[in-house]
Amino acid sequence: MSTQLRSRVPWRARVAAAPCFAAAALALLAAGACTTCTPRDLSLRDRPDFASPAIAFESFRAAVRCDDPTAAYRCLSEAMKERDEITVTKVLIWWEGTFKRNPFARLAGNAEIETIVYVDDRRSIVIATAYGQRRAVEFVRQEFFDVRVRGRAAPVDDYVQSLAGMLRVDGDALVARVRDPKLQGVEPRDVVSATFGTEWKILRFSDAPPPESQPSAQTPTSDSTSFPTSP
Repeated sequence: MSTQLRSRVPWRARVAAAPCFAAAALALLAAGACTTCTPRDLSLRDRPDFASPAIAFESFRAAVRCDDPTAAYRCLSEAMKERDEITVTKVLIWWEGTFKRNPFARLAGNAEIETIVYVDDRRSIVIATAYGQRRAVEFVRQEFFDVRVRGRAAPVDDYVQSLAGMLRVDGDALVARVRDPKLQGVEPRDVVSATFGTEWKILRFSDAPPPESQPSAQTPTSDSTSFPTSP
């Protein structure tokens, strides 16, 4: 068995700055207000949900409200991490420095969704507003598998370009074919569970277009889902 794409967990340590994330992620500023980490925010911080762009945005917002940079890092797509050389260590350093210099940056946690535009079935743009400021948060849909093997603490997981080549329906059965070197020698009876799914994560932050020029909100042609299976 072999794998073709990198692990879902980025292991490489990088030292370059991540200006895109630092400049845009929390740019909604205002004075004389506060943000609160609600019970729902605590739930999304601890168990983030990436099933749709809307709930993925809420998960990122919960990380801001609850002052948790690690939770915010989990909301970023692999493409964004690679493009801007973002690591969890750099997010931790940036997070502490940003809020010390400008405590009101945390008011980004009060942003609300104005509209969601689906560019296609793999990309969407959330337009968020707070205190008269508007920002665009672009999300990308990632596809993955996660296999749990009896006796192993770490899962066998990876991001893939498409699940279409891994899953097929045979009569009333869903048949999966997972290729990964870590599965070599594993017997089917040792597979505790296997999950195949998609998730929406942040690709970039940018200024929102004027309301009169942005496309109207659309209904997605395909939404995120996951398909857990047990042998």
